Amino acid sequence: GERMDRREPCAAWRMRLRQGGPDSSVLPVPQDLNLEYFDFCPRVRIVHEFFERTEPAFLEHRYCDLRFTEFLSSYPRTGCEMGLEVSFFEPRCWMLFYATPIANRFQWERCVEEGHPANDGLEVLDVNNGHMSTSLQVQPPERKLAERMCEEFQEYEAHMTTSRLARYWAAFRNTLEVHLVRKHGCRIDQRLFDTFVFLSINGSFFKFADKLGRMPDQAKAQTAERMMYYVGQGFGKAVAASLGVDVLWVKPDIFIGRDFYYSSQGL
Repeated sequence: GERMDRREPCAAWRMRLRQGGPDSSVLPVPQDLNLEYFDFCPRVRIVHEFFERTEPAFLEHRYCDLRFTEFLSSYPRTGCEMGLEVSFFEPRCWMLFYATPIANRFQWERCVEEGHPANDGLEVLDVNNGHMSTSLQVQPPERKLAERMCEEFQEYEAHMTTSRLARYWAAFRNTLEVHLVRKHGCRIDQRLFDTFVFLSINGSFFKFADKLGRMPDQAKAQTAERMMYYVGQGFGKAVAASLGVDVLWVKPDIFIGRDFYYSSQGL
């Protein structure tokens, strides 16, 4: 087991709440606390408000719980009862038993690189024996994008295949959904959207990205990375639209996620 209260983000947040005084109730809740919806105990009227503000079709999305968590944690600043406090308390004991093992990066990488055919011919990325959050199909849009882009990717890796590239794009779409689903019904700045694309690209192309990192001609590798970011940005627009997320474009023809991410990290 793991003592969450001993993790650095939790300890820092606890200290900040204690020192924040009356304004601590409106402090943005850090995402690195890794809160989930079952960590909250909302009033029933707040739950009703969530259902009223969420598209019925979206409630069936497998990551809808992430949007619910975002709704609850940001409620003091965005809810109808603006200023309503999210009260944190320090229990003497709070235990969660979770039976499904959490897949790590290496399991995801092996699954994406190898793939598994399904009964209907579509490839499936199944890390955790069919568990909902770790099993996804390679959808037709990813297949079509892979067919269109495969020759360009082969300029950087001669043995790239359409099926493998389609799995990369499926992994990208899944990772981007995890970021964007929290913003359902909202408008986000292009800098945030492009940062989500940047993080999703870098977390989905595994061995191909490793190959670029080891490529002797780094100018060529950077050209490949720029291609991935721009194609990912275009694909990401469709993903955002499907999740009911609007984007405020600052520089519509330019990808700014990489530079914005590094500047935000002080690099």
